[in-house]
This record gives sequence, C-alpha cells and structure tokens, in this order.
Amino acid sequence: SDLPAEKLQSLIVAFSVILSLGLTLVLFMLLPTFIAGLFHAQSAAVHNSIEGVVKVLVFLSYLILCSKQKDVRRVFCYHGAEHKTIFCYEHGKPLTVENVRTESRFHPRCGTSFLLVVVVVSILVNSVVTLTNSFARMGCHLLLLPLVVGISYEINRWCGRHDNWLSAALSAPGKWLQHMTTNEPDDSMIECAIRAMELVIPEEKGSDAW
Repeated sequence: SDLPAEKLQSLIVAFSVILSLGLTLVLFMLLPTFIAGLFHAQSAAVHNSIEGVVKVLVFLSYLILCSKQKDVRRVFCYHGAEHKTIFCYEHGKPLTVENVRTESRFHPRCGTSFLLVVVVVSILVNSVVTLTNSFARMGCHLLLLPLVVGISYEINRWCGRHDNWLSAALSAPGKWLQHMTTNEPDDSMIECAIRAMELVIPEEKGSDAW
C-alpha cells in the first residue's frame, strides 16, 4: 500500500538530513585527512596545515559549483532579499519594498559566513591534535566539533553586535563569500522576505536584540 503523504515527507526529510551529515563528514573530515595522509608529512603541524587547506578548497569549490546552478542562483536572490530585509528591520525602518531595496545584501551574521568561520576555527582547534592514526584523529575532531561550533557562534554573534575595525576584519572574509551566495533580488522576492520577517518579529520590542 502507498505511504501516507505526511509519513513519506518525514522519510524524505530524514533521508536528506542523514545524507547531508554523511556528506559533511566525508567532505570535511574524511577527505581532508585522506589527502593530507598522501603527503606523509613527518610533522603534525604540516599535516594539520594540509588538512586545513583542503577543507577551505572543498568549501569554496562546493559554493562555486552551487552558484553556477540556475535554480540555486534564484535561491541566492532570495538570500539577498533576506539580508536586505533584516538590515532594514535592524535599522528601525518600516518594512517596505522601497526601504528594503536600498539596504546591503552583505550581512555579518550570515549563515554562509558562519560556515566559513566554522571551517577556519576547526583548523585552529584541530591543530592541537597530534595523533598520527587517521581514525584516532577523526575521532578527536568529532569530539572537538561542539567546541568548534560554540566558538564560531560566539565570533559571529560578537561581530553582529559590534561595529569597529576588529569586527569589520573578522566579518570581511564572510562578506566576500556572500558575493557568491547572495544576488540582488527583484521586488517580488523582497515582498516574500518582508512577509517572512513579519511572521517572526516578536511582540515584545527588543526581545530579539543581540
């Protein structure tokens, strides 16, 4: 018998999550460790550096390939509309198409920027792992993952709350990356972003302050 629509949707979502986690482990943990191992580096520092370079290259290659897809380019337009709308809200302006249109599409707390920070922080944190066994190294990297994500989150949060030379320097690589992951939206996309924003604005003013 056919599966109910809701159950089928739940299975698809579960499969997507498992596939995403699997790809993340393969691309950002197994592959860098495997490639670094091919160089037979005698120093743990050199091995960690090679792993770090591979992680950054994999991340950038993935984003570049995604940005070339026609449908993804349209998604990135909505991404730009989201950033513009959030900026408009944070600047205290009425959420209108005219106001949103003039805002920047490069936001310091972007999820893509956060992923880049995670990659960089993981390189720094994982540099303390000096084990030579590949499986032991990957195990340590997995154990350190909550620490990596926590540090990355606090950096992103701090950059969003401050406007100085240090926050600008820390946000710069992520904003540069957003040239690939955000595009200028049309008015219909801005209208969609405004409506989505209106649905999550808290009733108590200031309760969403960073």
